[in-house]
Parts: sequence; structure tokens; C-alpha cells
Amino acid sequence: MKRSKVLVEIKWAGWHGDTGKAAVITAQNGIGVAASRKAYIDGQKMKQRGEPCGCSLCMGVKK
Repeated sequence: MKRSKVLVEIKWAGWHGDTGKAAVITAQNGIGVAASRKAYIDGQKMKQRGEPCGCSLCMGVKK
């Protein structure tokens, strides 16, 4: 998976407050701790601002 896509998924985990999912995604894809932490915090800030997550669950897309 492309790095940019992985970081977006970590951001979504941050939006949902799911540290476990963020950790798993980070470890499985070899993303650095600093980049992962930034993406996670960006997701939390999006939620605080009232922005939508954008993940398939929140957008109502069935897998």
C-alpha cells in the first residue's frame, strides 16, 4: 500500500480515537513513529473542528 494511503488510514484512526488500529497499521507498513503520530493527531484535530472522517464506514459505503 502506498505511504500516502497508509497515513490517511492512520488519520482516520485518529478521528475515531482508535490507537490500537493506528499502531497496527503503523507496524505493518513500516511507517515511522513521528509520521504516524502526526497523522493520528491530524485526525483528532479534524474531529474537533467538526470535519467528517471520510472513511468508508462514516461515508456509508459498504465493503
